[in-house]
Order: sequence, then C-alpha cells, then structure tokens
Amino acid sequence: MKKGTTAMVIESFEGSLYVNILDQLFVMVEIPEHEELSKTFDVQYEKPKQRKYYIPSMSHPWKHASYLNYVAKQKHRMNGANV
Repeated sequence: MKKGTTAMVIESFEGSLYVNILDQLFVMVEIPEHEELSKTFDVQYEKPKQRKYYIPSMSHPWKHASYLNYVAKQKHRMNGANV
C-alpha cells in the first residue's frame, strides 16, 4: 500500500471477509496451518507411515507369565466366577 492510504475490512452477513484498498475489493481467505514439509518443493516428502505394534500370542512364554501375574493380583477373582 502507498503511504497515506487506508484499508477497510468488510464482513458480510454470511461471515465472509473482504478488504477495500484504493477502491478495489479483495476477498480475504484464511491460510491453513503450515506443514513441516512441502509436497511440491521437498523432493523427499513421504507421508509418515503408522507404526504397527507387535503383540505376542498367549502361547508366548513371556506373555503367559505376565498374564499369570496379572491374574494373581486380581483378589476378586480368587474364588472363581460369580454366577
């Protein structure tokens, strides 16, 4: 803008924003949040892959021992099922 010029912001009834500079109307658009890497300019851009977690089966010796420790801590399960 030139020195001494003013800008006027106009909000419409539906919520759109416009700016008037030197009798020219411009639409104001909100710029979205930036990303760390650009899909256009960064050559090595890859979308991060979700990590898969390995859960061992119940037949695994470490899994079975930790399950037995968990069951031993459950005081309300010592007498069997409540039917």
